Amino acid sequence: MAKQDKGFSLIEIIIAIIIMATGLVALAGLLVVGVTLPQRARQQEVAKQLANEIMESIIFAKESNPSGFNTFNAINYGINHAEGRFVASTSNLNITKMLTAGPDGVYGTCDDGQTGTSFVDCAGIPAGSLGTSVLSLTIDPGKDGDYSTTSGVNINKVQPLLNYSRQIVITDLTPPPVSAKEVEVTVFYQTPLGAQEKIVLICRLTNFKTL
Repeated sequence: MAKQDKGFSLIEIIIAIIIMATGLVALAGLLVVGVTLPQRARQQEVAKQLANEIMESIIFAKESNPSGFNTFNAINYGINHAEGRFVASTSNLNITKMLTAGPDGVYGTCDDGQTGTSFVDCAGIPAGSLGTSVLSLTIDPGKDGDYSTTSGVNINKVQPLLNYSRQIVITDLTPPPVSAKEVEVTVFYQTPLGAQEKIVLICRLTNFKTL
């Protein structure tokens, strides 16, 4: 009499399917992370560059005294911009879109997002009247391969930084007359997986000029 061969039971097949499905889900997650990792790293690098550019514009305003920054107190918030040139908002903690620096070349001030080259007097601008021009990132130098081309048939291809926002916090470190301030710049960005990450840069300014 021949020995009867044994097969797999239904429970064993179900357990094997569950194990395989769990492994495939984990592998799919790794593939998603692997695909989005380069884009996330690129976004982080862009955020670092933006934070540095914003901070450098504020330091330049303090050191070089351009129009509107003839006093140390100009690096401050103002009611209807009558005191300092920087925009303050309690509703969104000073978080704004990644607007261009405006005519004064300093990020976070009352003329952000406005076009033109002439100086804007912040005292004459009502609160909440920022411009709409958003910073753009060059993603393709065009047919000529020259990143400096801004017009003509070989114009660069740019992408507005709509997934980025910024926050500028200015804190007086000494009582009046203020001789030291802390400036904190935060750049927020949306990752390919939908999470929000940020880059924070902090600098302390004193009411003294470098020689």
